[in-house]
Amino acid sequence: MQGGLLGPEQADRILALYPLAPPPARRSLAARVPAILIAIAVLLIGVGLILFYAANWRRMPPGLKLVQVFLLLALTYGGSYLLLFSRRVHPLAGRGLLLLGMLSFGAAIGLVAQIFHISAHPTNGVLAWLLGTLALAVVMDERWGYYLAALLALVWNCWELFQYANPNYLFVLFPAALFYLFARKGDAIGVLAAAVELLFFFYQVNGYWLAHLPTRTDAGGFAFLVLHLPFGVLLLCLARLCARPALRLAAWLFGVCGWLALFAPLIGLSWPLKLDFVTWFDQRPVLRLVVELVALTAVAGGLVHLLRRRGHDLRLLLAGLGYGLLLLVAPVGRKPVLLVLTHLGLVGLLLGALSYSHRPGGWRLDRFLAYFLALATLAVKGIGLFAMGMTHREYYVAYCLGFVVLATVIFLVSQQARHWLGRVADAARYRAALLDGAAALAIFLMLYAVSFKVPEQRSIFSAEPVVVTLIVLFMALAVGFYAALWLRGAARLPLVLSAAVFVIAAAVIFAAGPRVPWEVYSAVFNVLLFVVDGVLIYYSTRVNSAALANVTIGALVLQIATRYFDLFWDLLSGSLLFIATGILVFGGGFALERLRRRVVREARKPAGGEGAGGAPGVAP
Repeated sequence: MQGGLLGPEQADRILALYPLAPPPARRSLAARVPAILIAIAVLLIGVGLILFYAANWRRMPPGLKLVQVFLLLALTYGGSYLLLFSRRVHPLAGRGLLLLGMLSFGAAIGLVAQIFHISAHPTNGVLAWLLGTLALAVVMDERWGYYLAALLALVWNCWELFQYANPNYLFVLFPAALFYLFARKGDAIGVLAAAVELLFFFYQVNGYWLAHLPTRTDAGGFAFLVLHLPFGVLLLCLARLCARPALRLAAWLFGVCGWLALFAPLIGLSWPLKLDFVTWFDQRPVLRLVVELVALTAVAGGLVHLLRRRGHDLRLLLAGLGYGLLLLVAPVGRKPVLLVLTHLGLVGLLLGALSYSHRPGGWRLDRFLAYFLALATLAVKGIGLFAMGMTHREYYVAYCLGFVVLATVIFLVSQQARHWLGRVADAARYRAALLDGAAALAIFLMLYAVSFKVPEQRSIFSAEPVVVTLIVLFMALAVGFYAALWLRGAARLPLVLSAAVFVIAAAVIFAAGPRVPWEVYSAVFNVLLFVVDGVLIYYSTRVNSAALANVTIGALVLQIATRYFDLFWDLLSGSLLFIATGILVFGGGFALERLRRRVVREARKPAGGEGAGGAPGVAP
């Protein structure tokens, strides 16, 4: 019209031939009930047919059996054709009969094989059922058929894998095809189911290779863990490629599994493992896994390159690929090399994930998982090192304080990430108080664990050299972070307060030995606990965190109560003990309640320092 080629009447006539389709409306409950009822009916009829033939099959003559089988197929498929193509008045019922025909097709395969006593591999019947169902579902573009095909593919695969120990490499074709078909239909649940089957295929193949290694070697399990590095990068790339709404659930699945895949080898190999090899090249049985690692690295590298051309910042994922190749060529069988590399990789992953996930355009899922990985590191390392200290009681103080140094490094990683994000638009979403509070709480709990009577300790220099290497490594990392943050003008108060705790812990690690009585440890750690409590209470007022203040005051009460009974129980007896205890607890509770109210009141004040009406807020 604007170019003068069409008049108003011609334009109206053309538009009348191609009316605009209205936007898809959400189906009401009245529209869903028939579909639900028909699905239930199909399920009931299918189960009923199976039970009917199971009860009466032996009593029927062979001819009648064969006629019934083909009659059942003709009725279901014929009725479906009549409702879908001939009359076209009951499409929902036609689809139900089509699905019932697919179920009948599977029953027919088994019944015909039984009539003629056909001897074959048992899973071939399921495979034939799968192929027929998938072909018909593709021709009819039937969503329910896709779901049935996905279920049959999983049954066929698991039967081959667990019953006949077959790696079943061809299985991957079916979830890959179903992923595409479900995505074309816009079915998010179906895409998610196909994605789960694809992940299952990765673990079933590698699990089979590990179980059938010609010789038992630690290199197999090590290679399997390292495989997760390029596999995690691959999954994270796929998550970013799944941008359509129908692929959103699969993208979340790939994102979660991708971050966990990057984290698993680092946290799993960061322990003093004694391996029976030096490099992978000495282990021919795991050559297949090495080839797979290189292939996964190449595919993941191609996807990273593709996404970088689209404007994605994926330097962290590139570093993950390079780190995996480094573990391939490094002498990881030597314990110091393995522990240094894995701990450096773990610190790098946490710093990179926290920074990467909070940049503009970052996913909320990435931010959540970055916090989760940092908290999981604190939890796993804290429990593990405490357990190792309980096992090796002569180095109990060294293990516990080694975790204090590690938690300090994680705290500094959080500070470094916040400093880097200071000028980024999404920096306001960074939850520094969460990680700072978690690291401080972990430090408090570990100091509390060593504040009791401990057995005679041995010098850290009499332990394995790798223990000293790790402690020195984390001390060096902490000093490096302190220097970098200080020189770049980061917030000085958290640095100074955490450095006091770090310096005392580091000094005690190297001063511990058989000549130091347990009372010295107890006094030092109790004083240090009070320092940590004071630091956290003050810090909670600076970051306006009432939750951190309440948790800290609760920890202070726990420390006072346990220290009182631990140190003074033998000095008093009878009623005097209970009276004095009651008076002290009452007075301490009164004082702590006033302190708690004051801290909470300060934390709840607005930024201006006064409430809306000019009067200070009242704590509960």
